[in-house]
Amino acid sequence: MLLLILAAAASWVQTSHVDRMRGETVKTATLQAENGRAIVVVTNRDNHAFAGLSVPGSKLDCIARCSVLVKFGGEPARYVRASGSSPNGMIFETSAVDAIKAAKSFDVEVRFLRGGSFQYHFSAVAPLSR
Repeated sequence: MLLLILAAAASWVQTSHVDRMRGETVKTATLQAENGRAIVVVTNRDNHAFAGLSVPGSKLDCIARCSVLVKFGGEPARYVRASGSSPNGMIFETSAVDAIKAAKSFDVEVRFLRGGSFQYHFSAVAPLSR
């Protein structure tokens, strides 16, 4: 059973590119949910980190502002605020960014328009480097 758990963990996929308008390097890391299409994206730009969640092909119930239930590792579940960035995406409040980067596993429960809620599980081989 332990072998299955280790095989399910993924690595953060990290990329970078130069923002030609600002002349700065933008670093992006993505992690795919183990149980669905959800993707968490962490972007570092101008010494600030942002984190968001996208569920391609869906419509999230987070148009302007919403609260999302998250659980980082063995910590108790808690609500964090998010802002809708597109019909299928949201940006987490800054207080959640460091927790996402430091966690080896975390769960996010999102609500869908006319579709109820779903919990996505993310598990990384190692935390995202800071």
